[in-house]
Amino acid sequence: MAISAKKTNLTAWRQDGLLAAAKRTGLHITIPQQPVFSEDEIKELMQAPGIVGQNFKRGHALAWLGHLHAVKAFLATDLPTALIIEDDLDWDLSLRNQTRLLAPAVSNFTNAVPSTGPYGLDWDLLWLGHCGDNWQDPTSRTFYADSNVLTPSLQRGAHHDGFPTSYRVLHTSSFPICSFAYALTRTGAQRMLNWSTPSLTPSPVLSSAFDLHLSTGCFNRRIDCVTVNPEIMHHHRQGGGKYSSIDEPGEGVISEHDYTWNIEWSARCNRDMWRKEELVQCLPGPDDP
Repeated sequence: MAISAKKTNLTAWRQDGLLAAAKRTGLHITIPQQPVFSEDEIKELMQAPGIVGQNFKRGHALAWLGHLHAVKAFLATDLPTALIIEDDLDWDLSLRNQTRLLAPAVSNFTNAVPSTGPYGLDWDLLWLGHCGDNWQDPTSRTFYADSNVLTPSLQRGAHHDGFPTSYRVLHTSSFPICSFAYALTRTGAQRMLNWSTPSLTPSPVLSSAFDLHLSTGCFNRRIDCVTVNPEIMHHHRQGGGKYSSIDEPGEGVISEHDYTWNIEWSARCNRDMWRKEELVQCLPGPDDP
């Protein structure tokens, strides 16, 4: 399920590109219609303990509420798991091959019961799209081969040093940053919802932006989180567009060209490319943040 606000001329690239990338790679994405969040809902978040005194903008509150809305939409279905993604997400053309390798690795890592599906259900949250998590500290981790991993010298982001070539690591989440894409079981979704909604939690202590709040839950083991490193999804930066939709009008840095960290063959950039010789890479330059 994708979190996407109402389209405008400035933001249409996010949802349009997401759906085009999904079509290119044979994925089906549901975009629940976002409600108009009330001022009371926004105020409740901005005045919650842990938030007051932080650089917490209205955009942070709207993003937070958008995530919770997507989780509620998942719980309203009978699906056993769901992947929650942000609408500027990107992934590799080889995503289906990547997930075929990922599924048994997750199942084995979590000692899942075989009858509970390809990934099992013995986890709350599986962090697939992020901008860094410390994979070297956790005592609980496992490596698995994946020839689709970007060459280590081209990888960007926190804690990417030292990865063996053509391998990923699954590990108990330390403190992942950025909530680009994460999967939830029903148990995990309910735990996250209870812990992240002020009205459902006695004396809630919320942590700054939503991704940091989620990371705190993983770190404190309020929710059982597993990270895949390097990430298999990352947000896309569109030439001429802002890096973040959270920024207020007049704020934020504009990207000069299209690129996606740590994705070799971007589904967004190759949405109209069908022959191998036509494919293009959309990697950041040395000066791109």
